[in-house]
Amino acid sequence: MNNIVGKILKVIGIVTIILGLINGWVVWALISVEFNSSLGFSANLVVFGSSFISGMFFIGLSEIIFYYRAFAIKKKHLYKKKQHPFKRKKHLCKKKKYISFRSSPG
Repeated sequence: MNNIVGKILKVIGIVTIILGLINGWVVWALISVEFNSSLGFSANLVVFGSSFISGMFFIGLSEIIFYYRAFAIKKKHLYKKKQHPFKRKKHLCKKKKYISFRSSPG
């Protein structure tokens, strides 16, 4: 399958997670040096956690696009092989007589 949008979203998700990890380490180092406390680890977790959630969102969206594309391709092949089920029902309904619920004029 040639699905460019899904591939791009997956790459964006992976890059987001990697950059969030690097950014979290930088924040940890800067806060630890500047304030000389353990607050840097908490900031690291916040930065990395938010980037991880964002990256996983992009990766999940790309997987949804991949599965949707695969489903659409299977559905297209299915319709080429068989006649659509609603078309068969329409054909059978032509033989039946229907009662009209419209009021007759006059």
